[in-house]
Amino acid sequence: MGSLDKITSNPEQCGGKPCVRGMRIRVTDVLALLANHLTFEQILEEMPDLEEEDIQACVEYAVCGWKRERTHLNLKHSERYWSLIHEE
Repeated sequence: MGSLDKITSNPEQCGGKPCVRGMRIRVTDVLALLANHLTFEQILEEMPDLEEEDIQACVEYAVCGWKRERTHLNLKHSERYWSLIHEE
C-alpha cells in the first residue's frame, strides 16, 4: 500500500472529507495537530488508532494538494498572460 493509499474519502463519512484508512480521523485533524507543534509520538498517543505511516501520508497528501493548487494557479495565470499578449 502506497502512502497516499492510506487516505480515503467517503461521501457518507465526515462529509466526504479525506480521512485516514476509512476511519473518522480527518487529514485536516492530523495536520492541525502537527501545526500546533505536536510530535508524531504525541499524535500517536492522542490518536492510538493511527500509525506513524498514517501521519506521513497526511503530510504527503497536503503537499500533493498544495502542488496541484499551485500548478492550477500557474496555468491560470499563464493562460491569462497568453490571452493578453495575443489580443487582437
